[in-house]
Amino acid sequence: MDRYIGVDIGGTKIYIGLVDIKTGELLDYIHFFKEDKDSLETLRQINFHISSLFQKYGKEYPVGIAVPELVNKEGKISSSCTYNWIDKENEFAGKTPAFESDVRAAAMAEARWGAAKEASSAIYISLGTGLSYSFIQDGKVWKGHKGHAIHFATSPLYFPISQKTEDILTQKPQAFHYEKNIAGKGLNEIIQLLWGESENTKTLLMHREDNPKKELMRHYYLYLGGLVAQLVNILDPEIIVMGGGLGLALHKEGCLQEFKEVLKEHIIAPESQDIRVSCAQYGSFSALIGAALSASLSKISQKT
Repeated sequence: MDRYIGVDIGGTKIYIGLVDIKTGELLDYIHFFKEDKDSLETLRQINFHISSLFQKYGKEYPVGIAVPELVNKEGKISSSCTYNWIDKENEFAGKTPAFESDVRAAAMAEARWGAAKEASSAIYISLGTGLSYSFIQDGKVWKGHKGHAIHFATSPLYFPISQKTEDILTQKPQAFHYEKNIAGKGLNEIIQLLWGESENTKTLLMHREDNPKKELMRHYYLYLGGLVAQLVNILDPEIIVMGGGLGLALHKEGCLQEFKEVLKEHIIAPESQDIRVSCAQYGSFSALIGAALSASLSKISQKT
């Protein structure tokens, strides 16, 4: 079996496609925006479109599903941050669908065929509606002890409001959520709060002349670059691969350089400060292709 169906379930957009897992080629795909906030209704929409691909090709291919949730080593969804699908795995179309966290699925595709193929180690960062990462070493994606090694910006960090000695013990520390200030959902909320309007966060990255928004983006690159630099300081990878809608948008002219300047400033080791930053080779399809790959690997592991 060389063909598998991959499903990439994002916070706003969902991709479903047929993949040749010998080459990583995406043979056919459909995508749609979720119409309802209800998790079960979204599940029904996904099943409808998976079934439509079965009907189109006259065959029920194995299915791999990438979700924006924690997925443990047993392939069980173990969080409900975006969709409440815990213990709902058997309700998805396909005989025995395989589940994987979306960022890890994307990293698998980039490690096997994409931007991290030749690297001994890499960090894949998914920057879109949310923000998560996956570490790749010698072509393998690190899952962690329980399978939950994808978060690095979700939990709040705390710092004192004042650096004065007399204030440290009397003032409550301030909480800062990186994901809420960097990822698309939180950034849109900030824009609404500041200007009472909605704006495509991808176009916001390109602001150069509008001073208030330019200042916001100066802060944005400082937050993002400083945070990613901490991952580089901890893991010392050969390459950083950026994916997700905003991660891909960073590679537009002018944006990536601002990010890399902050990154360089905050990486401690001088010989690591010029680390290569690459765009995900498969772009918006990395997680879809990786989901299909995860289904093929799951099938192999069941046989063995």
